[in-house]
Amino acid sequence: MNWQGSQIPLICFDELKHFSAKQFWYMVSLNRSMSGVRPYIRATCNPDADSWVAEFISWWIDQDIGLPIPERAGVLRWLSA
Repeated sequence: MNWQGSQIPLICFDELKHFSAKQFWYMVSLNRSMSGVRPYIRATCNPDADSWVAEFISWWIDQDIGLPIPERAGVLRWLSA
């Protein structure tokens, strides 16, 4: 909560699975900027099969072979609350 009210245009997570989903979404809520810098987030991960991160990225991953689905590479998805 020390970041409350902040505008953070670049957020990077190293090993996203070490953060909770609540921590991640809280930081996403701060990913904004009035300075003209385009906000974006980057994260590295090697998620456990039962982690929230694995569920979060499952749309892009072929569940049978565990590799990215080529047709979905680079495809943006919009999320709603």
